[in-house]
Amino acid sequence: MKGENLMLLVVDDNKDIRDLISHILTLNGFEVREASEGQMALEIIAQSRPDLVLLDVMMPGLSGYEVVAQVRSSPEVEISSIPILMITARSQNSDIESALNSGANDYLIKPFRPAELLAKVNQVLELRTKDPV
Repeated sequence: MKGENLMLLVVDDNKDIRDLISHILTLNGFEVREASEGQMALEIIAQSRPDLVLLDVMMPGLSGYEVVAQVRSSPEVEISSIPILMITARSQNSDIESALNSGANDYLIKPFRPAELLAKVNQVLELRTKDPV
């Protein structure tokens, strides 16, 4: 699945990671917005309603888990149903389970290859199109 005019939000406190992810996604036809921390991400989500959020777990301020919790508890279905792909350096099964139990749709472990990132993004977006709100 190419970008097809889909807008994705990349949230990571590490600028190099944000730049890398954004570059890969842009090359594949996605429109990309970026946020460097959780509160900024929530503001962009409320204003722009991205088609997918790629969200770091460990960030200062609001963690990725806290951002997911706020998105999932939104009274607006257009927000609470936004797919979320957690991106984490933590690779223990318990960390992965925490990400999924928090409400994330899937996870990706850092470091990742560009092909892995695109496969996960496309997989989550395919699920979104098969199960419309």
